[in-house]
Amino acid sequence: MRLFCFALPPYPSVKRSVFPESGEQRNTECLEGSFWPKSLPILTGCNSDAAWLEAHSECPVTVDERLRGHNYGDWCGQSLKTLSPESLAQWMMDPDFSPPAGESRTRMYARLAGWLSDIREVQNPVILGVDAEVVRALTLLAMGLNAEAVEKLDILPQSWSVLSFYRTWRVQAVSVPNNRITFEVIFGSENDR
Repeated sequence: MRLFCFALPPYPSVKRSVFPESGEQRNTECLEGSFWPKSLPILTGCNSDAAWLEAHSECPVTVDERLRGHNYGDWCGQSLKTLSPESLAQWMMDPDFSPPAGESRTRMYARLAGWLSDIREVQNPVILGVDAEVVRALTLLAMGLNAEAVEKLDILPQSWSVLSFYRTWRVQAVSVPNNRITFEVIFGSENDR
């Protein structure tokens, strides 16, 4: 089993220090010129990403809600500046803290750990087109770490990370920029493009 994890571009609101709202569209113009192997199934975590991923990759895309990004609850659409310093500190330091009507990092990691456990029995490689925070969580989980390790790893948007499973999860590549990836080495022959 191999997972080719592509960290999607951030939502425009994130660049303005605003928690993304449900259904917000990504800026996908930056993906022009990148390509994906045509022979591998693609999974994503949210419906709003599936259509443009399908158009860009020219492959069918399956949505698995367990691969969605963080649920920020009532903080969706709010600027970081509107949060109290105490709430922001709790959010940054306590993996068990959850925004009102939202999800804690611990809960998100548990959701993704369940998915990672289920997918390891799949024989064929899979591409994930998911949020960078999901790629980070999957990578940390593959290394036996949890939500408390979130500050130990950064994942660049529009980068590839590769995880494999044979008796245990292994990290083969982390946060390789889209324009620097060696597709022949990671994905196989040029016929797979």
